[in-house]
Amino acid sequence: MFFYEDGVTVANRFAADESGTRAQLVQLAAQSRFELAVCVTAAGRRGIRRDESLAEGFVIVGLGQLIEAIEESDRLVSF
Repeated sequence: MFFYEDGVTVANRFAADESGTRAQLVQLAAQSRFELAVCVTAAGRRGIRRDESLAEGFVIVGLGQLIEAIEESDRLVSF
């Protein structure tokens, strides 16, 4: 799962998570063994730093990883 633009805010451990979305995503990713990838540029623009504010379970990656995933996949779902 790749988080881009304002979607990266879910990976900010200091942001409110009243609905529990962050915790649910981390749990789902662990159970299903997929990565919660956060765009490095979008995260940086929103003040999310790897060592400071990135929530546990998320990783910061470049757009190249998204491109590779798209090339290897048979479909892309965006919302």
